[in-house]
Amino acid sequence: MEIVLKTVLFILGVIVILSVVRSGAKVAFMNYPSSEFISRTISRTIYGLYRLFLSDRSSYITRQKRLYWFSPLFLFGMILSYFGVMLIGFALIYWSIGAEVSLANSCLASGSALSTLGFYTPHMVSGEVISIIEGGFGLGVVVFLITFIPGYQSAVQEREDHAACMYARTNQSPDCEAFYRWIVRCDLQENMREIWLEWEDYIRTIGDTHCDSPVLLFTPSIRTGQSWVVAILAVMDAANFASSVFRPQNENGARSCRQEGMYSLNRVARSNPIRHCRVRREEVSPADRGEFDDLCRKIKALGFPLRDDLDAAWIEFRECRTHYWPDLKTLADLAFIRLDHRLFAPCRPEGRNQPSAASL
Repeated sequence: MEIVLKTVLFILGVIVILSVVRSGAKVAFMNYPSSEFISRTISRTIYGLYRLFLSDRSSYITRQKRLYWFSPLFLFGMILSYFGVMLIGFALIYWSIGAEVSLANSCLASGSALSTLGFYTPHMVSGEVISIIEGGFGLGVVVFLITFIPGYQSAVQEREDHAACMYARTNQSPDCEAFYRWIVRCDLQENMREIWLEWEDYIRTIGDTHCDSPVLLFTPSIRTGQSWVVAILAVMDAANFASSVFRPQNENGARSCRQEGMYSLNRVARSNPIRHCRVRREEVSPADRGEFDDLCRKIKALGFPLRDDLDAAWIEFRECRTHYWPDLKTLADLAFIRLDHRLFAPCRPEGRNQPSAASL
């Protein structure tokens, strides 16, 4: 009976250790962390605490400052979880092979080897061999998680540089109309193809990085009062408008940008580990015809040639917006941003007595 119990404990210890190895492999090499139990559980737990203690009545700037702690808490949680789970797994192995007489001593030996401190080593050859193996795992956990930081910071910086450019070009009020006013103000009508290619690459990068590291979804903009979600909404509305309303010869790559945007945003929204934040198409209102007609008049006044059949343009515009708006609404909910579905809703920091497009 004792042999059976020790065999079961040994197998259980191996399974526990392999669960950590599997988690690290999925996060680091397979780029599919949203399906991984440990990281998903930690992100859900931290997000739940934020939902519990972060008041919806607080300003966006206040919420933004508190969300800066999300990523450090996630990283510390991953380190503690990996160490804790692996410590228990090796402790079960020590105990099952008789390297230690009690579970408490097995945990001490496991912690000593895993932390590479070496203050408590089993007095058996088999136990010492396992200690060496465990020390390698301990170093691997630390190196694996520390190397996550540079890539994370690089992704955030690249994301925020483009978002900040959008805010600067639209006078801190990114929306569809402000985007085209910037184009006219800087006389860039002949360079629209390059502009759409630039933003297409940006949104594609967002799709890749935020699917590989879902913790980026919860990381706010590093500039006070700004949001990368609002910047992308402005670009997507502008690309959708150009694709639907401009004459074909003046579309100049906007359709490709719109298509890539819908695909990448859907990928990011589906990688969201917080399932209750996912917004379905039927739960939102995509746009208003009166606002659309008003926008058409303003864009035409800027000198952009529009299609003759605005009814067909409206149908296409509305249909495409129902594809990307729910995904952006999902990302906004994750970032504690209250988006306004209106077309003329420039995003400004709260508390400035100015109209607010995404009621941050």
